Amino acid sequence: MKDTIAKYLPFIVGGIIGWLMFNPPRWLALHGPLRTAVMIALAMVLLVAFIVYSISNSIPANVALAPHAGPVDASISAHAGRIQ
Repeated sequence: MKDTIAKYLPFIVGGIIGWLMFNPPRWLALHGPLRTAVMIALAMVLLVAFIVYSISNSIPANVALAPHAGPVDASISAHAGRIQ
């Protein structure tokens, strides 16, 4: 893995989510009982955004698929017949 910010990003994002859960910002106190729901929603948004970033950063941009030119194994043909 490259020595970039992406290498340390899981620790940073996890730390931010954990810090937000245990030390919520003062502006959330205005929401009263909804404070917990807002914190859970905020943590989920951060988590999903990080997962999307991580996956998009891991997949190479130049992936090419080509059809298989060789013979197909009999066990694969049997499974393909059952699926159809």
